[in-house]
Amino acid sequence: MGQIKELLAPAGSLEAFYAGVASGADAIYLGGKAFSARASASNFSLEEIEEAVTYAHIHQVGVHVATNILIGEEEMEEALAYVHDLYRVGVDAVIVQDLGLAQLIRQNFPDLDLHGSTQMTVMDLEGAKFLEDLGFSRVVVARETPLDQIEKIARKTSLEVEVFAHGALCVAISGQCLMSSFIGGRSGNRGACAQPCRKPYDILKRGEEKVLGQGYMLSPKDLNTIDRLSDWAQAGVYSLKLEGRMKSPAYVAAITRNYRRALDGKTYSSQDMAQAFNRGFTQGLSFGDFGESYASVHRPDNRGLRVGKVRDIRGKRIQLLLEEDLRKGDLLEFSLPRERKKTHKLEGDLREGLHNLNLPFRPLNRSEIRRIISQDQLDQVAKDLKKQEGTLPLKGHLTLEVGQVPRLLLKGKRQVEVEGSLPVQKAQKAPLSQERIRESLEKFGSSVFYLEDLTLDFRGQADIFLPIKELNYLRREALKAYEDLYQGKRPGKASLNFYRETPTRENRETVLAARVDSLALLKRLDLGRLGRVYYSQLEDLEAAADFLKDYPGDFYLSLDLGVPHQRVEAALRKLARRPDGLLVANYGQMVHFKGAYPLHLGSGFNIFNGWSLSRLLEEAGEFTLSLENHHQQLAAFYRDFGQLGHIPVYGYQKLMTLKHCPMALIKKCQAPRPCKTCNFREGYGLRDGRGAYFPIVRREDISSLYNSLPTYLGGELEDLLRMGPQSLLLDFHFQEEDVEGIIEAFAQALSGQTASLKDLNDHFQKEGHTKGHWNRGIF
Repeated sequence: MGQIKELLAPAGSLEAFYAGVASGADAIYLGGKAFSARASASNFSLEEIEEAVTYAHIHQVGVHVATNILIGEEEMEEALAYVHDLYRVGVDAVIVQDLGLAQLIRQNFPDLDLHGSTQMTVMDLEGAKFLEDLGFSRVVVARETPLDQIEKIARKTSLEVEVFAHGALCVAISGQCLMSSFIGGRSGNRGACAQPCRKPYDILKRGEEKVLGQGYMLSPKDLNTIDRLSDWAQAGVYSLKLEGRMKSPAYVAAITRNYRRALDGKTYSSQDMAQAFNRGFTQGLSFGDFGESYASVHRPDNRGLRVGKVRDIRGKRIQLLLEEDLRKGDLLEFSLPRERKKTHKLEGDLREGLHNLNLPFRPLNRSEIRRIISQDQLDQVAKDLKKQEGTLPLKGHLTLEVGQVPRLLLKGKRQVEVEGSLPVQKAQKAPLSQERIRESLEKFGSSVFYLEDLTLDFRGQADIFLPIKELNYLRREALKAYEDLYQGKRPGKASLNFYRETPTRENRETVLAARVDSLALLKRLDLGRLGRVYYSQLEDLEAAADFLKDYPGDFYLSLDLGVPHQRVEAALRKLARRPDGLLVANYGQMVHFKGAYPLHLGSGFNIFNGWSLSRLLEEAGEFTLSLENHHQQLAAFYRDFGQLGHIPVYGYQKLMTLKHCPMALIKKCQAPRPCKTCNFREGYGLRDGRGAYFPIVRREDISSLYNSLPTYLGGELEDLLRMGPQSLLLDFHFQEEDVEGIIEAFAQALSGQTASLKDLNDHFQKEGHTKGHWNRGIF
């Protein structure tokens, strides 16, 4: 369909930034010290971003800055001021997750390119069209997006399509993972993910019987699509994103260098890329990898490259059989008993073959040796940077006239002239020679520019004098002024516009609502106590609708992420009683079904501030605010906007939505997958090292991983009702839950009888529960 236009490299530091430029990137993405989804990276100060922009633009490379986290109400002024600074220093684009921030950026900086982060969960044409209508110029599609949808987006919108092409993968659908957030308060939506997906788990049946021993069931291999570039191009991909803002400059250089070579039709080195960092490689979900071809079950970290094995151990003498030459500075990894690993840095070069080595530890005999860090790759970064120096020629013209300050003109594709600070003097003794002038002005150091030619104009006066430090000053000022021409600085705005609509709605009496995932659970509901029922199981939807045909309350279909719109429509056409509305999970579903049904926008829209809500009020009338809001944030939303929708008060919270299925590691299944009839589709889960058990349910080729404890807010009922939600939501997923008792207790409490709710409070206090982010919020 087209040609890939951009190779986008990561940078978590200035060193990595320079490495990416030197290795052939067309653009670099980075994050600042705040508002970035890689909070643990070194990241860039504003001054460093300004320096990076200048350096990149000289090399005709773009700079994209990630501001891709959710922004709290009280942070929005600071966040927009930060974007204002980025705008002024000349960055080419900002990458945004938060819809409210995006609205304000478009409002204040209409000429600044907006890129929709993968955290916005855009995985189809309709979601992309929504961003296009908001003024975005690019969408970074979700990693799970099928190729046919990527092609539709590229063909039917004006958006540039950016895909993740290489590096670490999130196992959950981006923007929809709450596992780190709910376990420890470190939210991926705020750039603070603790990566529980990289921890070991057992797979258990019914929480007790181990069916697969400890392994890294949620840890994906690293993405590597260098062999699929023609497929990306055919689908209309504009930009290939290389992941790695947490990685070293050597990694950035190696990966960028090889993708550059591949895009240019040259030979590349898979071994070079694997040496840089790898957890094993997968081509990813877009290209059909699944199960063992997707997950890095045996280890979650860098495994480097095998370079030999331990041949024999005699006392402290370790005999190595090396399969290739090694360099001083290489970091080797050895295996120890109980699956432990130790590293050793070589103090000298070693040739291929047999060697004896003294180690401060005892590795396993006959175990393999792996090189984790290659000194050759470290040296290559320095070589590549050195090659950048002095590659662009400039012509100079120096004017020296007695009694006047000197003037130096530099001319290349652009032109600049600067004046000195001291006037030129008539020489009293030895005049300033032309050789001395040239020697001083040609010292461009590590700059990409060099002085190709210099003309001197003495205005007919040969006997002149000027201190050498003045010539050095003139050179520095001229070179800096010339480089600054590439920065692309823009004028600042006098003031920023924070306007938003805040329409309020009249509150109705709060009712009780329930959501269920199966027909069996639906039949256990006391429908007379409920003002609304949400049903989320497409497979039994016809039977559920029939069961609810005489139910006087609202019947809503709750949609999961990743389910094709056509699949939903086919199920809806069969119903005798059509739903009264839909609970939708992302922008694509919202756009597709808008107008056909009343919509409730679910918690996956990550509404974290009033600007986001104000914009989404144009699309729907009901909302579940982000589950990462604490109670004071929720109260502010309801105070400012009136009745909004439901607040979940009970249920095992879904922590992850995944295309990956951990059960496939047992079944070894590939496409087409018989999820509908699979014996592992429910009743199984993961147990972590603390003994917590996380149930998993597979539906419609999508896995849902639930929290080990239920969220329960029965003890906060007074505060909840004071907010005035439309309904309190009870979320039921498992047959073991006390559906009848929980509904009864909340129903009685809403009618003023609190005894049963107090008993329920005591029960959960004893058995264990979480209040989610009600009290603590997120980092």
